[in-house]
Order: sequence, then C-alpha cells, then structure tokens
Amino acid sequence: MRPWYGRAAHQKRWDAGNHPRLEGSIGIADRPASAAGDRQVKLYTIGFTQKSAERFFELLADAAIERVVDIRLKPDGQLSGFAKQGDLAWFLDRLNRASYIHLSALAPSAEIRDDYRKDHDWDRYVPRFEALMDARGIPDVLDRASFAESASCLLCSEPTPERCHRRLVAERLARSWSGIEVIHLV
Repeated sequence: MRPWYGRAAHQKRWDAGNHPRLEGSIGIADRPASAAGDRQVKLYTIGFTQKSAERFFELLADAAIERVVDIRLKPDGQLSGFAKQGDLAWFLDRLNRASYIHLSALAPSAEIRDDYRKDHDWDRYVPRFEALMDARGIPDVLDRASFAESASCLLCSEPTPERCHRRLVAERLARSWSGIEVIHLV
C-alpha cells in the first residue's frame, strides 16, 4: 500500500513557526489517532553509513518496508552517496517498490547537531533534542494512522541506533502511541 503521499512530497519542508496541524499528505496528522486503532504496528529504523547499497536495500526488502521516512536534517549531503534524497527516492521505488518522504520535523536543528559533532556529549544532546521534539509537537502533529497503514522505516545516517536521533524519535512514538514495536535494521 503506497498511496499516502504524492510524487512531490519529498520536497515538502518543515516550518517550525507554522504548524498548528501539519498537512496529512506527508504522514502528518489529518485524522484522529484512534483512526489507526490500537493494533500492533512495527516501526523500523535504519542508518545508511557503513552499509553497502546492496545490504541497505536488502534489509529494507527483508523487512517488507513500504515507505522510508527520511529524518535527516540535510538529505542531500555530499557524503550521502546512494542515500541522497533524489537518488534514494528513485532507488526505493525501483528496487523495493517503496515510497520516500523527507520529514525534517523529526530532524535535529543545525545547532543541536553541530554542537554534538563538536563535543560528542550524548547526555547533553538527548534533552536538547527531546525539548525540540516537544516544541514541535511531536508526536501530536504526526498521523499515527499513516504509520499503521504502511510498514515505515525512519532513516538517518548513523550506522547503529544507540547514539542516533532516529532511536529517540522511535522511542518517543512508542511511548506516546499504543501498540508500537520498534525494530532497528542494522
């Protein structure tokens, strides 16, 4: 099932100053949370670094991922290789029959990311990122039903989830939405 977004959805951007309720076309709340019911939903995460393209796309295929939700701040970074936004959307469609969306509402701010790159202080990063998610209204602005309708995978660059914001996002969703099982593809 793939019809939850249009072809240009990957070009939508997060505007932190204008989001009482974000548009439903990109997996953002347009239905009440109860629309998805309380059925068990698997939410996957994956990082692309330290993986070959073959391994990356095989992991997604083996988990039957139907859409990848890119939560990187800069999805077109020069070091992204096969995971550059435009290329990744094409590869996912052709190789996995999966959809792609960039949802920057789930990315850290440049300041938080840059500070962590400088000091590597995870204990400082976590509360700052959690406060940012609170300020953005996450998960209230997200559409839980869209995650229940299609097997979704949060994408970031870190090879493992231990010190990656994708784990923090997934854990936040699991705490807030009943019936979420988080599975990290490594």
